Order: sequence, then C-alpha cells, then structure tokens
Amino acid sequence: MRFYAIAVGAMLWVGATGSSMAQTMFEQCERQKTTVVTLEKQSQSLDLDTTLTNNQLMELQRQENELRLKQRMQTTQKIELQKKIRMETSERERLCSIIQQCEGHERAADLLKQRIAPQEDLLRKIRQEIQGRSAESNRLSGEVDRVSEKYQSLNCDNLVPGQTPQATIDLCSDLFSQWNKLQAETNQLDSSIASLQSSYQKVMQDMRASKAELDRLLGGMRGSCGHSSRLAELEAIEREQSGYNSMQDDFARIFSSVKRFRALKVLKPTLKPAEPAPEPKKGKPRLRVVR
Repeated sequence: MRFYAIAVGAMLWVGATGSSMAQTMFEQCERQKTTVVTLEKQSQSLDLDTTLTNNQLMELQRQENELRLKQRMQTTQKIELQKKIRMETSERERLCSIIQQCEGHERAADLLKQRIAPQEDLLRKIRQEIQGRSAESNRLSGEVDRVSEKYQSLNCDNLVPGQTPQATIDLCSDLFSQWNKLQAETNQLDSSIASLQSSYQKVMQDMRASKAELDRLLGGMRGSCGHSSRLAELEAIEREQSGYNSMQDDFARIFSSVKRFRALKVLKPTLKPAEPAPEPKKGKPRLRVVR
C-alpha cells in the first residue's frame, strides 16, 4: 500500500513535471518564433535599407558621373576663357595703350602748367609795362621831332645879335628848355626799359628751359591726344610764348628810338657876333678906257 502510494505519488510528480516541461518548451518555442519573426523583419528592413543604400549609391554614382562630366566641361571652358582673356587683354593693350599714353601726357601737362604759370604771370606784367613804355616812346618821338624841326626852321644855331628878332631868340631858348626836359624823360625811359629788359631776359631764360618739355608734350599729344582739352591748353601756351618772344622786338624798337633821340642835337642858342662890313680896298684908282 505504501508502495502504491509512492508509485502514485511518483506518477503524479512525473505528470506534473512533464506538464511543466511541456509548458516551458511551448513558451520557448513561442519566444523563439517571435525572435525569428523579429529577425526576419530586421532582415527585411535591412534588405530595404540595403536597396535604398544601393539606390543612393547608384544615384550618387550618376551624380558623380554628371559632376565629372560637368568638371571636364568647366575645365574646357576655363581653358577657352583663359585664351579669350589673353586675346582680349592683348587687344585692350593695343587699343588702349594710346589712351594710357595720353593720360600720362595729361598728367605731365598739368605739372608743366603749374610750373610755368608764375613765369607767364610775370611776362604778362612785363608786356603791359612794355606797352606803356612804347606809348611813352611814341609820345617822346613826336615831341622830339616837333622841337627839332622847329629848332631847325628857326635856324637857332645861327642867331646874330641885332639881326635875329628877339621873339626868335626867345623861341629858341624855349625850344632848348623843352629839349632839355625831353632828354631827361629820354634818360628815364632808357633806364626803365633797360631794367625791364633785364627782368624779361631772366624770365625768358627760365621759360626756354620749359619750352623743350612743352614741345615734347605737344608732339606726343598731337599724335595720341587729339580729343584731350589739355592739347588746346598747351597750344594756347605755345602761342602765348611766341608772343613773349616778339617782345624782344618791342625792346629793340624802343632802344632804337632812344638812340635816335640822342643823335638829334638841339644846342643852347648862343648869339654869334655880327660880321663887320667889308672895308673898301685901298689903291690907285684906275681909269677905265672906254672904246
């Protein structure tokens, strides 16, 4: 009985154990199934990701090919563009070198104008002074000729007391006084024109030093700067300088007038003694024979 009880107990334990084991295996199977499903899903998802990645790689490869083609095209364009730049630069240098030279000439012209402006101002003042001296010379010339001609017409060099009217003597004395005054004015004119000429020669010496540069600039600008306003300005300076050169003729003309004034002689009138009447010749009278 006891054995039976033990046997029954053993069977019940085995049954309970078998049932528990069966339940554990089921759970394990389900878990394994779930794991497999999960892994399959992961595999499917990975397949999708792989496909997407492959597609992306293919797209990237396509883009890389396009970019490389674009790069080759850009390189070709760059080479062609560099050629064109060199050609255009050479053409620009050829066409614009004249303009660039002109710009250099214009800068040099501005500096030259600044440098000679004081000389021109001084020469303009000297020219005005010469004009005044020339007018004074013309006035003196008229006065000198008038006095000299009157002096000669009155024969003031040959005044004879008792024979020359007193009015003539007085006129001759007055003419000499006028002449003396004219000589003082002539001396003053001579001195002032000599001083003026000295100033003129000094300025012209400085001006001649800049004339070479003026001539050079004019030669260059007439060839490349016909459109520049500086060319007209330099040509105006050239014409004005030619006028300054002619001022030397004005000096020569005034000095010539002064020299002529000094050559004329108007002396202080003096009375010459009257010549005595000729005495009759002494001798034996001759008898003239009439036939």
